[in-house]
Amino acid sequence: MAKSCKFARELLRKLDRLEDLVVRNKSGNTAFCLAAVSGKLELAKEMIKVAKKMVEDENYGNLEMAMIKENENGNLKEEETNKKLKEEIKKKQLEEVEMMKNNGEYLAQVKGNWEMSPLLFAVLYGSEEMVYWLYYLTKASLNDADRIVLLLALITNGFHEFALQLLEEHNELATAYYETEEKETALHALAQLPVANQQGVWKRIKRCFNRYHTLQLLEK
Repeated sequence: MAKSCKFARELLRKLDRLEDLVVRNKSGNTAFCLAAVSGKLELAKEMIKVAKKMVEDENYGNLEMAMIKENENGNLKEEETNKKLKEEIKKKQLEEVEMMKNNGEYLAQVKGNWEMSPLLFAVLYGSEEMVYWLYYLTKASLNDADRIVLLLALITNGFHEFALQLLEEHNELATAYYETEEKETALHALAQLPVANQQGVWKRIKRCFNRYHTLQLLEK
């Protein structure tokens, strides 16, 4: 492990441009996304340190080329061929480039294949330490939709204590659902798990559910 960490630091030291950290492979994933998948927490931390130093030194390289996804790489959906919609996507991607230039920690928010964040990758592949670290690193940037998707992923993948913590922080998530055809809530996600995985979780989610409705009544 020590040798691996030393090699990672030496390798990162060879990089001199921010674009080297956000370049995607053929599958559409950055190296940071893959570190999240494999649970390589020390590597991810080193990458953030290097990114922050590059931002400080303004060693950006060609970030636009590295970060902006074109049609041919398969990341844009077929229905997004509409010219106006493509322009909106391009505008958003340019905004992400500027955010990357202003904050090295934004590396932890750069999405990979299937528009998945490193945090979601970590949840899906079961790296508990990585999940907690990425959550606290990126929680200020999460919007309502992000938190709903995160909650469902946490429940489905067995991070029930973390899911309960998220519900404590955001009681409204107890009844929220993501705007898809399925419209699944936390209860739907929980109900599909094996019975053994539900023990001790149901009562606490129900408590958050009741608390949310109580707060709703008090606000009226």
